[in-house]
Amino acid sequence: MLEFMAAPRHIASFLESGVVQALNITSEDADAEVRRLATVALGRLAREDTGRKAMIEDGTVEVLVKSAGDANADVRSSSFEAVACLAVTLEGLRACHEAGFVAVTVKRCVGSETEGEPSPVVQLAALTALHQLCKNDPGAREAIECGAIEMCVQVLEHGTDEMKEQAAYVLSQLLILQEQKRLALDHDVMVKLIVLLHPSKPLAVKTAAVCALMVMTNGTRFPDGSNACKITALKEGAVEALMPLLAEGIAHDKAKTMNHATSALTVYVTKAIASLCDSPQGRKHLQACLADLETLAQSEEPLVKKHATIAVQRVKWSP
Repeated sequence: MLEFMAAPRHIASFLESGVVQALNITSEDADAEVRRLATVALGRLAREDTGRKAMIEDGTVEVLVKSAGDANADVRSSSFEAVACLAVTLEGLRACHEAGFVAVTVKRCVGSETEGEPSPVVQLAALTALHQLCKNDPGAREAIECGAIEMCVQVLEHGTDEMKEQAAYVLSQLLILQEQKRLALDHDVMVKLIVLLHPSKPLAVKTAAVCALMVMTNGTRFPDGSNACKITALKEGAVEALMPLLAEGIAHDKAKTMNHATSALTVYVTKAIASLCDSPQGRKHLQACLADLETLAQSEEPLVKKHATIAVQRVKWSP
């Protein structure tokens, strides 16, 4: 059945036969392998719009909540993979939020007293699902209340590269308000993000880390001196870490391979640089990359051109 589900044209036939209700029941079978296969099948259905609608109507989200707490790690992982697909629509997000899936997901990222350390496979699947679940305000708010910021900052230091990538993207969704930035800053998020910009790190990890750093550098210091995002970033070496990353964009531009898909890192870097220019110290240090920014300001990729141009203006600005 799973092989046939790989082809979208077969999904309608399965749905007409009542496959969702059958899988909901089978996902609670006594055999762990049967439960895993049932949950994987639900994940396949969740990739198609008709499948997602049927799953919401037939109460599959509640079933997946139970599967997320299954004794078998593969079943738990498959549950989160299904949720990540289900939550790509607003209706799916709402259903997951109403079922309490955000709290369950954060919990599975950190383990529990009975399970000890979380399974790396489950943790990655849960972080990927959380990334999707936090794409609207209710999900982000609930995740923050459940301690997702503190959890993600911890993953930046101790997780695998794939986990760090997902954790950084989740943070970029949760650190919009200044209070959340302060909380992350209190947990040393800045230095942990900057470490991930090292040349040895995979491109996907660097891109996600810069995305979160871009959000953090837009912080505003409070009257009591806390939430000093820009000063902290400069102190921890953000400028030195960001400037070499411009070379990635210049290389794409010269090779004529710069497009929406390949420009994300460069867009995030130029936006972070522009934010750091609010500090006189930042503008001083960023003079060293002015030529690279001016080159990128001539790019044919609209977002790169826009944000590189803004960065050039900010670096050159003087009171």
